[in-house]
Amino acid sequence: QVYFTNKGVQQGLEQIDASRWLQLNYEDFCESPSKVFSQILEKLKNQGMDISNWDYEGPKSFQPTNQVRLPEEECRAIIAAYKRFSGTDLTI
Repeated sequence: QVYFTNKGVQQGLEQIDASRWLQLNYEDFCESPSKVFSQILEKLKNQGMDISNWDYEGPKSFQPTNQVRLPEEECRAIIAAYKRFSGTDLTI
């Protein structure tokens, strides 16, 4: 599932000019959602949208919740299976 999701996203992005998409890190988003909001607005502005009345009203930050909850042995087995299937390493 992870492999095909990643592959589908990658293929979709190849259809879009790189200037129109935004790659971000989850931890950076949690640390400063207003910064990510500003980056999104900048992308929309560059595509001709009027963003003058858009203000960020969300939280200043929030705690990331992406901790691994599986035992280490199971994580290693999943990562090894992914590598055997895809030929690439899965980073967590």
